[in-house]
Amino acid sequence: MSSSAAIEVSTALALLGLAETSLSMKEVAVLCQSAEREFVGVNCGIMDQFISAFGKKGSAILLDCDTLDYQDIPVELGKYSLLLANCNRPHELKESKYNERRAETEAALTILQKQRAITSLAEATAADVEEAKDSLTGALYHRARHVVEECARVLAATEAMRSGDMETLGKLLNASHDSLKNLFEVSCEETDALQEIFVASKGCVGARMIGGGFGGCVLALVETSRADACEQRVKETYQKRFGYAPTFYPVSIDDGVTVDTYKR
Repeated sequence: MSSSAAIEVSTALALLGLAETSLSMKEVAVLCQSAEREFVGVNCGIMDQFISAFGKKGSAILLDCDTLDYQDIPVELGKYSLLLANCNRPHELKESKYNERRAETEAALTILQKQRAITSLAEATAADVEEAKDSLTGALYHRARHVVEECARVLAATEAMRSGDMETLGKLLNASHDSLKNLFEVSCEETDALQEIFVASKGCVGARMIGGGFGGCVLALVETSRADACEQRVKETYQKRFGYAPTFYPVSIDDGVTVDTYKR
């Protein structure tokens, strides 16, 4: 559902084709990220552009955003399915606090660099954050805690996917949403409600908001046999609360952009 990145990557490849020239897929992803930052004005990361370029059917990607090194992680959902729900709250990342959150994480990094030689918050530990707690004033402590703990959850989720442990993956999704809500503060009433309704529904083992926040979608991990009933319950409960329904999308893990002349 990373619509802007998907459009950027596919448009870039179409234009390169028309120009009868080529770039590596990593170069395409980086250029598309630059377009989002410098033209649109959203100081985004590269995850969406990278998965649009490098997505592989049946696999997640474990990406080091500093080096752009990555691994394909096979995902065996077993008796579970992925279900996506759009809260349908209008949102615009450029006008939201998205860039503010980015600036806060950079400010937290600058403080942590005074005690350790690190180049990103992903290199920091929970102990580093606690040691610098008195210096991480205002919201910076919470922002740094979220990033460090989320990186640990990513690695734990990778192991859960490798072993097919969907129950653990679901718990990690829930913990991630709680952190996005309480520490990073990028959720909203509507996505929080969707997540809460999902996890209270039979057959759902976990759910998390996705995207840049302040609206958008929630991804849920649901038993396939209960998916229809879960969707109906979420729809009815959400509509009763907000006066309009979410939009649901079944999700499959598929290839990213496909052009015959471009190879991974």
